[in-house]
Amino acid sequence: MLKIALTLHTEKLDADNVWYQVEGMLSFLQKRHIPASFFCTAPTHAYYRNQPYFSETKWINRINQLAQQGHSIQQHTHFYAPDGTKTGDFTLMNVEKRLTEDYEWLQRQKFTPTGFVGGGWTINLDIVRFLARYNYRYDCSARTFSLDYLKDRDQALQIQQPCLFNFQDYALLELPTSTSVATFMKSLYPFSGAKIYVDVPHSEPYALIYLHDYDLLNPKFRIALRVALSWYYRRGCKFLTTDELADIVSRGELSYQVLDDSRC
Repeated sequence: MLKIALTLHTEKLDADNVWYQVEGMLSFLQKRHIPASFFCTAPTHAYYRNQPYFSETKWINRINQLAQQGHSIQQHTHFYAPDGTKTGDFTLMNVEKRLTEDYEWLQRQKFTPTGFVGGGWTINLDIVRFLARYNYRYDCSARTFSLDYLKDRDQALQIQQPCLFNFQDYALLELPTSTSVATFMKSLYPFSGAKIYVDVPHSEPYALIYLHDYDLLNPKFRIALRVALSWYYRRGCKFLTTDELADIVSRGELSYQVLDDSRC
């Protein structure tokens, strides 16, 4: 039986039009007892704080509402430059600053993230060192699929199975994200050949779906997501959080991989 983990990369929780659509999705999920995992950006960077609709109070209240409905709260950090723009800055100083500020903000809201997704699918040794320091259990920044805008970008990783990254005496479970909502929907078409799942040695496969909170502003996107989730729900697939998925996958026989600066 296929296991399915739905993940949302949340970056605009304080935008009322985005939150309205998130609430609609929460109602849909609640009726079907489908949990989701929200990889939350913390509003610590100037890019977020300079938005005209910015409200830290709304951000806090809305993350709490997600948790109160039984969904998992994890960390999603973008490595934007200190000047407040979306320009990427992957220097060690900025990577450490962005990760630490987001982690500490979530801690102040009484959340201790154990899962991570890097903004722009970024994963490198500096990030793994940080995750080791704070005892994160898993990362979902690797993908099983390619993305055109990542073809020439360093610090991104494409793998086909979950694995363990070794760093000194620490092992980080890598749960690769396996599908976008568009491919998830295409998997319903006969003879589409769309693969949405990850094969797990000695265990059942899983599908790890990703979307952004603001993707829900597109009505076609919302419909596609609901149709696909409903179809797999009626088939009796097991829906679970990424925490639960990590528990299951970590009990299996996993290979070890070494991250190096030339590959990520």
